[in-house]
Amino acid sequence: LIYKLFCIVPDFIFTHETPPLPLLSASRISAGNVCGGHNKSVNCRCCYEPFLTIDFHLHCMNIGFYDKAKRGIADAEMLFNTKRYEAAANRAYYACFYAAIAVLKTFGIEHPKHPHDWVQAQFSSEIIHRRRIFPKSFAAMLPNIQTVRHFADYREDPIPNSVVAKQLREAQSFLRHLFTYLEQQP
Repeated sequence: LIYKLFCIVPDFIFTHETPPLPLLSASRISAGNVCGGHNKSVNCRCCYEPFLTIDFHLHCMNIGFYDKAKRGIADAEMLFNTKRYEAAANRAYYACFYAAIAVLKTFGIEHPKHPHDWVQAQFSSEIIHRRRIFPKSFAAMLPNIQTVRHFADYREDPIPNSVVAKQLREAQSFLRHLFTYLEQQP
């Protein structure tokens, strides 16, 4: 189910303490893969291929969002394990958001400003329903993860750690699939 923002509280709120989550990304983050595009030298910093224009190589741009997603989920896990639940919810959503942008870019689907509703709609319609790269259940994941982020960011009440724990597990599952897909791309 997709929960309407602030209209109802998601049904996964509990009051018990949730143990720290295992880290999904810490062992796989590589500081050497960060690419901001071309550095005005002869070769691209990511793939070392010569470039003919000032534009980024498409796959190099994906590495940027891919790395942001990797760093984002690592931050979310660290923040959750240090009991900073609101910040963890924020970082978990943005990690998923960046990974969705990276997947969209592999198909040349991009928007200059990356509006959240546009990214979610394109990811659902183009990647899940049209191309059938991920299961249909993934169509609701990004909006659900965003709902928890909104709850954490815009409500005065503290968010229960169990809500963030469930969001973080859902984000880890979502990202595990997207990272696997992105790592298989040439």
